[in-house]
Formats: sequence, structure tokens, C-alpha cells
Amino acid sequence: MRENREMPTAAFLAERDGKVVGGVHFRFDELDRCVRILNAFCTDQLSLGAMLQHLLKISQSQLNAFYVEVDILVTSVRLLISAEQLGFVPTAYLPAFHRSGKNIVDVVKLVEFNQNFLIEECQLRTQAETVSAVVRRCLDDQTSGLAVVNLLRDLKIFSDLGNGELHKLSRLFTQKLVKAWEGIFDKDDPGEEAFVIMRGQIDIFLDEKQQPIASFGLGQVFGEFAFLDGGARGAWGESSRWTAHHSVDRQTLRVP
Repeated sequence: MRENREMPTAAFLAERDGKVVGGVHFRFDELDRCVRILNAFCTDQLSLGAMLQHLLKISQSQLNAFYVEVDILVTSVRLLISAEQLGFVPTAYLPAFHRSGKNIVDVVKLVEFNQNFLIEECQLRTQAETVSAVVRRCLDDQTSGLAVVNLLRDLKIFSDLGNGELHKLSRLFTQKLVKAWEGIFDKDDPGEEAFVIMRGQIDIFLDEKQQPIASFGLGQVFGEFAFLDGGARGAWGESSRWTAHHSVDRQTLRVP
């Protein structure tokens, strides 16, 4: 629980209908490149998740922070759910850490990472190793899908999802490497996959001998119409350059 109180702090307030409904008080640790949330309040039970999301944007775009850290009471169920949806993962459990009147309450430390990281190996006692394994699984989910999450975040189809939801979605994607001029799918093939282009370009043809009717590049989605309605492909898809992309299998992601 190291905290350098000499470092400056910052805060912002949230308004709804012209009234202040919440605020967040935080500190940016330049040594650790970390944003630590010190205090927060909310009067309407609606705005705290939105304020956390706003702070995440500040940490990424203005402060270039590696991660954002917050301690949340286990009794604050709604806030814990909001934090999880935004991509926060638990990194420590602190039993009986907070005193409220005559009661003592457990606290969960959560972290949201903006960049990839490495976990150092060290010797731990058996009990500590058990806790470490749980934390490691949470962190592994963060690192494995971060590149895909960064890509999905900018796509309009996923613009309303938080980082936590994007991380869950990223686990359904698998990476495929496609050589130049290699076919992705043929006309009348079943639409069992949708694709997001990571690198290169994909051309779409109505007839194999004609010019392409459309081309897709970095960060664009294609093949989603047949994927969503479960129908057959209405055209050919072919790689025009060496391309790496991610696809999601409809057998894994059920779409009504």
C-alpha cells in the first residue's frame, strides 16, 4: 500500500442535468506510470461507472499510464460489476481491511492495464502461491487479448462495449495467416466466420474473373452479414497481400 503523499493529486466532477452527481480524486504516480484512485463519490447510483470510464480515457490519452488501480469494498457489488465490465481485474484481496463504524469490511484491489507486461517469477509459500495463481489467471486474460481489444475498441460495431466485455469477446477470436492471393472463402460457402483485418487487404469478388467490388484494410470487418444471419456467402473473398487477421467462429459465438 505504498503511497507517496508528496505527489500532486487531481480530481474531476460529474454533472447530470446541471447538478453535481459525483467525483473522482486520483494521483498519477510518474515512477510506476500508474493512476491510483484515492476517493470517489456518487449520489445518483448511475454515474460512477461512467466516471471510471472517463478516468481510463484520461490515463490512456493524456497521462500515458501503464495501469489504473482502485480499491473497492466487497459490499459495493454494483461498482465491482461496473469495474469488471470496464476491464479491471482483481490483483489482491485484503480481508478486514476497512473499518466502517463497528464493522470491518474486506477490500478488493483491482487494476486495468493499458499496455502489455511481464510477470516476474519468484519463490512463494504454498498459501501465497495459491493466491498468486488466481491473480495470474486474471492477468493472463488481460495480456493475451490486449492487441485484439485495442483493435476492437475502434470498431463501430463494438463501440458501446467496455474493456472487460471486449476482453471476453477477444477470447473467441483465433488468428489466421493468409498468403497473398489466397482465398478466404468461396461464394455459397456457409457463413460460419466473421473477420477483422490485422494487416494487409482483402478483396471481394462477385465473379472470379471480374474486378473486385469492394476492398477492406486494416481494422475493418468483413464477412459479418453471412455470419450474423447464418446464410451462405454471396461473393468470393481473397487476400490481395500477405495478411494477418483474426476470425470468430459462429459455432463458438452464438448469434440469435
